[in-house]
Amino acid sequence: MTRFFTSDNTSGVCPEVMNALIEANAGHMGAYGNDALTGEAINMVKQALGRPADIFFVYNGTAANTLACKAALRSIDSIICPDTAHIVSNESGAPVNATGSRMITVESSHGKITPEQIRKACQNESWWGMHATRPRLVSISQSTEWGTVYSLDELGEIKAACIELGMLLHVDGCRIYNAAVALDCSLAEICEHIDILSLGGTKNGCNCSAPPHKSGIF
Repeated sequence: MTRFFTSDNTSGVCPEVMNALIEANAGHMGAYGNDALTGEAINMVKQALGRPADIFFVYNGTAANTLACKAALRSIDSIICPDTAHIVSNESGAPVNATGSRMITVESSHGKITPEQIRKACQNESWWGMHATRPRLVSISQSTEWGTVYSLDELGEIKAACIELGMLLHVDGCRIYNAAVALDCSLAEICEHIDILSLGGTKNGCNCSAPPHKSGIF
């Protein structure tokens, strides 16, 4: 058997998902989200998040991250993120193109950044006054592109810095379930500190880009 380690979405669909797809592929239902299965999926995601949420299903991770940024930003706003962030290195400029917002990259340590770095980046940008962009969103990945994980305390400290600076916290969660396992905690505990989440499915056994590959803006 050949195995590929270029990405964790190169493996097949897990048996539970395939069986659920076969079971769902019977009879007729309304399209465009007005069906019982979509409603059930939304309720399950909300229950896992442990808080009220507006859920939006999209076809892939780039769309989820781009729409998440677009929902939170005006063109005069900017995004503070690690220099390794997926929205910078792997999404072909889609977030910048869609939002018109500047990316302020911070040098990461094994994929992670700190509240102190966020404060410094915000201060450096704000020094230009009316001529500067307005830092509005911090975007991090959980787990990171390096495979490292922010602890719950680290997430809480980053969220506290965002509140202090008047910013929102977006998390690229294409592998957030791996982080939950590593931290031995629930998804709800991680999401306690998050304003906007791109919630991954394909890299966790779902089929192709079936929702929720990355979804959920709350």
